[in-house]
Amino acid sequence: MPAVAMTDHGNMFGAIEFYRTCVANAVQPIIGCEVYLAPRDRRESARQQRSDDYEAGGNFHMILLAMNMEGYRNLCKMVSLSYQEGFYFKPRIDKELLRELNGGLIATSGCLSGEINRAFAADNYARGRELATEYLKIFGDRYYLEIQDNHIPSRTSATRC
Repeated sequence: MPAVAMTDHGNMFGAIEFYRTCVANAVQPIIGCEVYLAPRDRRESARQQRSDDYEAGGNFHMILLAMNMEGYRNLCKMVSLSYQEGFYFKPRIDKELLRELNGGLIATSGCLSGEINRAFAADNYARGRELATEYLKIFGDRYYLEIQDNHIPSRTSATRC
């Protein structure tokens, strides 16, 4: 492969070793992080959940990948702030940081724990579309909806439904 990405959960502890190993083997490193996104403000320490709320699962997941040095610096700053200001069980960022520090970053909607995917899983399709539009406004053409094999029911289970 000409390039490979690494996205630690909530941190970038392996980034330097990963970078050095890739460069030593003539592989383009892509440094990223699977961040934890607070449902509201990262500084909010009390969980405010409702049983009918698609946010009831706590933090959302989102993949951020550095495109260039600006993105790497922004990612480092976000991850640092997630520990300094947003730590509540896990290091968390929020949309305020995404709006402020999105330069040089590519974002994906994340796994089944992503905000859009949780909205869809709760049959809240209007909210899912609203969120996708919000992220497009933040990242522009640097935002991607992530599709994984486990997002799509298999033919066997689909025929049983």
